[in-house]
Amino acid sequence: MIQNMKKFWCFIALVCASISASAKDPVTVHSHNDYKRDVPFHQAYAQKITSIECDMYYVGSDDFYVGHELEETTPDVNFDNKYLEPVLELYRNNGGHAWADDPERPLQLLVEIKSDDPDEFLKALVRKLSRYPEVFDPAVNPKACRIVMTGNLPEPADWDRYPSFITFDGLLEKKYTPQQLERVAIISECFDNYSHWKGEGSMSRKDFKAIREAVSKAHSMGKPIRFWGCPDNVTTWSAWISLGIDYLNTDQPELCRRFLSGRMAGSTASKKKQTGR
Repeated sequence: MIQNMKKFWCFIALVCASISASAKDPVTVHSHNDYKRDVPFHQAYAQKITSIECDMYYVGSDDFYVGHELEETTPDVNFDNKYLEPVLELYRNNGGHAWADDPERPLQLLVEIKSDDPDEFLKALVRKLSRYPEVFDPAVNPKACRIVMTGNLPEPADWDRYPSFITFDGLLEKKYTPQQLERVAIISECFDNYSHWKGEGSMSRKDFKAIREAVSKAHSMGKPIRFWGCPDNVTTWSAWISLGIDYLNTDQPELCRRFLSGRMAGSTASKKKQTGR
């Protein structure tokens, strides 16, 4: 009981202390492994973070447990109570969009398939989400919460077996048909495939060039890019913005939001100084 109260007041403090975020953030902040937070979903949402990740196992009867390893999961930490129900409540309370004070701000759930059978997983997830087209289907509601699948994905040739509101994580090395590319929401790349930089000092020229070329390739495909498994600090976030990387992949949503808010405040102050206003 005491621990639950602590978590509740922790969440209230986060909401009250949350720094106001501009609708024109220079990048998308992605709450990586969000289910590990003290208050999953809400903690990132309080920071106006628009991309939230949950790793899920399908356990039958249209139920999904949330966690990184199956043996770590418990029935009480599931997709319905940690993610689905909060999103449904937001859309009910906010008139069909995620943010009461910022209706243009998007919301995205990056759902990682941890189960061995992606087709079984996706069919069960589609059955669950299809009950709420006004919340998850952009064809019904342009402000719908976007669903992006990652992890153990089916082959792109099989993507048309699932409704169009299900989109997918892409890879630069994959060859997609034009139809398949339309289903790719973002490109996600493993940072270790490009560099072993630790987020301290300067990145080598070779690694910098490799990252920049990956960004250019993703953008030439018309897709934003995210690197996972990368350093998670202010130095890295600054470098990612300068390189044109679209997503800041972070396990520290509050710190990342403060960094971005401070950066935007500094930019605004600089512009006012230059114009004399």
